[in-house]
Amino acid sequence: MSARGDDGIIQAVDIDALTFGVAVQWHPEESPDDLRLFEALVAAATR
Repeated sequence: MSARGDDGIIQAVDIDALTFGVAVQWHPEESPDDLRLFEALVAAATR
């Protein structure tokens, strides 16, 4: 478990067995001010 909401519900998990394994319970594309998830995806794909 990587992130929980204020209500305690799990919002994100990392999957350590994968080179890039992330699951999120929200729409990161709706927050153009925070591009960390997309930047991490591009960096992993570049490697």
